[in-house]
This record gives sequence, C-alpha cells and structure tokens, in this order.
Amino acid sequence: MPLTVVEMGNGAGTVTSSPAGINCGTTCSYSFTTGSSVTLTAVASGSSTFTGWSGACSGAGSCVVTMSSAESVNATFSLPTQPLYINAGGGAASPYVADEDYSGGTTASYTNAVSTALLTGTTPPQAVLQSERYCASCTMTYTIPGYISGSTHTVTMYFIENYWTGPNERQFNVIIGGTQVLTNFDVYASAGGQFIAVQRSFTTTANSSGDVVIQFTMGTYNYPEVNGIAIDAAAPSTYTLTVADSGTGTGTVTSSPSGINCGSSCSASFAAGSSVTLTAAAASGSTFAGWSGAGCSGTSTCVVAMSAAESVTATFNGPAPTSLLIDGGGAAAGSWAADEDFSGGTAATYTNAVDTSMLPAPVPPQAVLQSQRYGAFTYTMPGFTAGSTHTVTLYFVENYVTAAGQREFNVVLNGTQVLTNFDVYATSGAQFRAIQQKFTTTAYSSGQIVIQFSNGAVQSPMVSGIAIDQVETTLDFYAGSTATGSFVPDADFASAGTLSSYTNAVGTSKLSAPVPPQAALQGQRYCAGCSFTYTMPGFIAGSTHTLSLYFVENYVTGAGQREFNVILNGTQVLTNFDVYATAGGQFNAIQQNFTTTANSKGQVVIQFTPGAAQNPMVSGIAVQ
Repeated sequence: MPLTVVEMGNGAGTVTSSPAGINCGTTCSYSFTTGSSVTLTAVASGSSTFTGWSGACSGAGSCVVTMSSAESVNATFSLPTQPLYINAGGGAASPYVADEDYSGGTTASYTNAVSTALLTGTTPPQAVLQSERYCASCTMTYTIPGYISGSTHTVTMYFIENYWTGPNERQFNVIIGGTQVLTNFDVYASAGGQFIAVQRSFTTTANSSGDVVIQFTMGTYNYPEVNGIAIDAAAPSTYTLTVADSGTGTGTVTSSPSGINCGSSCSASFAAGSSVTLTAAAASGSTFAGWSGAGCSGTSTCVVAMSAAESVTATFNGPAPTSLLIDGGGAAAGSWAADEDFSGGTAATYTNAVDTSMLPAPVPPQAVLQSQRYGAFTYTMPGFTAGSTHTVTLYFVENYVTAAGQREFNVVLNGTQVLTNFDVYATSGAQFRAIQQKFTTTAYSSGQIVIQFSNGAVQSPMVSGIAIDQVETTLDFYAGSTATGSFVPDADFASAGTLSSYTNAVGTSKLSAPVPPQAALQGQRYCAGCSFTYTMPGFIAGSTHTLSLYFVENYVTGAGQREFNVILNGTQVLTNFDVYATAGGQFNAIQQNFTTTANSKGQVVIQFTPGAAQNPMVSGIAVQ
C-alpha cells in the first residue's frame, strides 16, 4: 500500500520512515506491506521547527501509520516568526542580542545621546546606537546562519558617526550576499553630523548554506563600521487560501492547482507568489451568484494571487420563490402557463414583434406579449395563504389603438382600485411596446387574489400577462393576548417585557396601508429599565424581508420623555427614538419600515433597548 508524505509550511525539514522507504524533504511516497506499521520521524532544518502532522497522524511526536489502505501524511515545518536583531559591538539590549556571528573588527562604545530623527520603523535602543563594531584597515564579516537556502530577507543596518567631524573623512563599502550595496558610504554626510543615526535597508537571499553574509570593506577613507543589524524572518513559502460558501443554495468550489474541493468551508496551502484559479459549480436547483474577497467578483472564475493569506466567499442562491405566471389570452410559453382563472373577456393574438426596452428583467417571452385578454373580465387566482403579501406585475401591449386617449380602463386588485383610466399607449408611447405595472397586495381570507379589469373612459380593458410572486407569508403580531385580524399575540416571540393596554382611540393618519386594527394599536410591550427581544424563526436563511414596527405613545406627554433604541439582526436602526416627537402627540400611531436579511438560522431578531429616557416599547410588528 502506498504511503505519501507532503511537506507543508514555510520552513524546511526531512521525514524518514521505519522500516526504510521514506526519506525526503519535499513530497515523496513509498509502498509498504499491507497491514504493516510505519513510523515516520520529522527533523527540522536550520532555524525551522517541526510544528506537527496532519492527515493520517496528528500531534508533533512520532507518526505511526497502519497500512490497511493507501495513506497520506502532511508534515509542517515553520520558520521563526521573529526577526533577528544584533547589537554590533555591544551587549544584549532587547530585542537586540549581544554581538554575534562576526569575524574581524573591534568594538567601541560611547555615552553621547544619539538622535533618531532620521530613522523609520522600530527605533533601536540607545544602547545599540551607542556601540559599534569597526575594522581598522581591514574587512569584517557577519555570517548569520539558520535560514532556508534561497529564502528572501530584508537586511537593515544602522550607522552613527561618533569619531569624524566632517564629510569625506570616513568612506567604506558594504557587500551583502555577494552584491555590493554601498560604495564609499559616508555616514557623516548621510546623517548631516555626528551622533545622528541613519539606516540603510536591502533585500537579499540566503545562500546555499542557509547563511546571510554581510561584508564591510575599506573604501576611500578610514574604516568601516556598523552599530546594529536587523534581519526579518523569512517570507512564507506558502500561504493559506480559505474558501467559504454563503447564500441559500449549495454548490462546490474547486481549485487549479488542486487543493480546494469543498461544498462548505475549506482551506489549503499554496506556494507564495503562485496564482490559484477557483471555479464554482452550483448544485441542482441552485445558482452561483458570485465571488467576494481577495479582489474577486462576478460569476466567472476567481484568480487569487497568493502574496498573502487570502479568503474568498462563494455565494450560491437557492431556487427563487416560485411565481404564478399567466399568459393572458394565450397558450403556455416557457415558464408561463396558458390563460387560466379568468371569467369574461375574449382572447386575441398578433404576430407583430413587441419592443421590450421598457421592461426590467425578467422579460416575458414574445409569445406572452403577442397575446391578450380584452373586454370586461376578472381573474380569481386561488391557493395563496390567507393574509400573505405578494407582488403582482401586470404586462400590457397596445396592439389596436394608434394614439393616446383612445383606450382607457380601470384595474381593481383585491378590492383596491390600482389603475384609473389607464392609457397603455400614452404610457408606452407607441404600439407594440410592452410596459408593466407592479403592485403589492394581500391574499383574501379565502387565499385568493382577485384582479378585475373594467371599462374606463373609452374602449375596453386588456392585459397580456400576469405574474404573482410566491413570497413567504406575512408575519403580523402585536402586544396582546388574543388574535385581532391578521395580527396574532406576540407571546411566542418575545423574551421579556410587560404587556399593557388602553381603550383610547388611536389615530392612524400617519400609517400606510394596510393599517393594523385598533385592537393591535391599543396595546404595547414595554420593559421598565430593561431590554426585550423578539426572535422570529421560520424564514429562509439569507432571505430579504420588509419589517414594519408600529408605535403609539400612551404614557409620556411631551417630546424627550421617552427615547429608546432598536437593533435589527445586529444593526442599530433606531437610536434614542422618540415616539411622541415623531407622532406629534399621544395616541397617534406611527410606523418605521426597514429592510433586513434573515440570519443563518432563518431568524429575524429585533432588540429593544433603553436609550436616553424612559423605557423601550412597541405595539405591533409586521414582517413580510
């Protein structure tokens, strides 16, 4: 049976096996006898440390694998996370260690205060800047070990002129990793005076032995010197890419190169500097809505440059709410059903191409727009939940009259006249140009939505298509103990608070339709010196809803006497809200409308908390 070992992390090391077979510093594999036990041992290289196993083993001790099937083990090696700081010519001064890894040169120190005004980043301690290593008529070298061969580092050197009193009196060279980075460097001239610190930073690569080598050589005048050396930790050789799924649907995300293959959250390590291409595939019944994070957007592939750890979110949407689509006067076309649920009127069709430039998506098929029902007629559509709220979209095409004012008719939706002397030609501006009119309605107690088309000022009414969404049932509840109209008692949703009621008539002139019953406005839930919360379950996670809060001030008699806060699914939507000031008095109902998204548990959560004065309260809540 094959056993595969994969080295991970930004460090380096070797993995060996007993019995022999595995001996590698990268990825390798070997076939062992079925049923045998194989012990793997990890040894870190240089300044790396072994941080643990994953796959068929865990922890950081020996890994024993029973070869009952093909197995894979990951060994993670990590480089030090802290940079190295050396106090050249001096003792330890945190975070700098005492002078080390040098050859040649002499130490010196002084007590003069050193200016750090020219330094950037983290400033070394004065003790570091008040000591130096210099070399009288010679070369000195720092050979700093423990790095991974080929790893890239930033070397920063600190210099102070403590002896010479003008420019051109000390000039020297610096060579890092075999490359001359400073030539006839003049500390005094660069700093503008004595005892003023300057710094120089360069990028280098550790040699084949894992060393960073810095040489200081004679230049035109006098001796080389250095006060402090800082070398950053190695840049990671790999970075982690994390993918998270969101939305109401499902799907799978895969990567090239391989590593990511998941339908929820997952992560994998990829080489630093590499590009990873993510591809999303929606499951049956879902659609891929797009990427976010790591600079990705849209719905095509997501390409991530792995210059750091990255996180990407893939959003999959579940099936859209089913809509009732009726082709007025016509046959079935695509997702549109043949004309149904009507009484009265006459069907007609035509072959003229219909202009859809005035319609937003989704646009009905041409076949739907090339048919109509005309005359006086009614559509009675059953099967909805009593009290549920729906959006009704009506599609019209003028195929007969040739000017404005030649056809005008009325439309009544569940008892409410929504169009009066509606003129299709005048609204569209031409024949055979489709338009739509959209309305919100509430299903009758019988579960029906009824649309009546009646004669207006001239000609006869007509319609080409009807679309009714199947949104979730409206949830209406109030601070009371018995149901009233569509409003049910709130006890099943509230976490705390006290109920109160009153018999005063409540003004509703500031409310938009549909207006709650008086009984729903003549009660409230309040909390004396405390907070209360409504948690409403049963929604689709990620679904969007309109929330209406109804308030009636029944107690305080002036503005500023009651102020409280409202938090909707974690977002504060009202701060020190004053019902009296907003309503203009007692017993005047007001409403506040918000849009929110159901949380991952399918809940809408509303918190009422104390503000500047008195207690929070609410009379009714409607969620649709």
